[in-house]
Amino acid sequence: MPNYVIDASGNLLSRGPRTLNALLESNLPQSILRDHAVNHEGFVLLDHDGHRTNIVMRTEKAGRLTLAELLYWLYGSATKSIILYDHMPDGHAPIVHSRERVIEWLQVLLSSRRPCKDTFKSRAIHPECSILAHLARAFVEKIAQLRSVDAVEPICDDMFQRRYTISSFAGDGNTMVIRSLGHGYNSFDRRWADMARGCRPQDGPDYYYGLWVGETHRHALQTHRLLFDDVDAIIRRPQLPAMHVTYTRCVVPFRLRKGPSYVLSASAARDDIDLRR
Repeated sequence: MPNYVIDASGNLLSRGPRTLNALLESNLPQSILRDHAVNHEGFVLLDHDGHRTNIVMRTEKAGRLTLAELLYWLYGSATKSIILYDHMPDGHAPIVHSRERVIEWLQVLLSSRRPCKDTFKSRAIHPECSILAHLARAFVEKIAQLRSVDAVEPICDDMFQRRYTISSFAGDGNTMVIRSLGHGYNSFDRRWADMARGCRPQDGPDYYYGLWVGETHRHALQTHRLLFDDVDAIIRRPQLPAMHVTYTRCVVPFRLRKGPSYVLSASAARDDIDLRR
């Protein structure tokens, strides 16, 4: 049964015989270290056999980065049922849940724990000042007669060097869902690009970055207005250091022939953007 630990920084690590000793810099017995890691450090411990997952955590201690990584791990896992051990000062009792119920529960927890307001910053720019303006106009002209997102993808790959996301509303008319994600982003690993179709933006490696991006896409789709802006963001990534990214972006609502409305978000990396001064 594979064992994992998610530390307070949101890093998912394989849990070997001495992992907790190394993380906590202690030679105390494993039983003591497990309790200390969960009850005082906010770690989450996972035992996974491919069908069932045991999760040991303390809800009030686990931070947003730890919870976000747990959520992302669950999206990519094949677990069917979960036994959740929520530590309390006087002990803990296991509760069996479905994978879907635990995901919903984590989403509620994360929505109440917002990151620092300066983590994601953007500044609108005039279209004439955007290096993407001519590409956005050319994109709208090229896809006017197309009927499917699959037909749009090669155009986006060519025009935007695979740095694009196409989203639309789900059947409820409110939830943003990714319909296509290019493989040209360096911020996240290939796993997210492979699993993103059909997911919400906040289902990705950095829950809060995805939530922030998704709100921008939602606004563009609701108002049917193009957006050109510069972005300065700090992205959290599983098992990797936080990444400071700066890029210029265009967000373009569009419709395919006799089809629903979509929104394209495409970007170009820039190292001359600084919105933190």
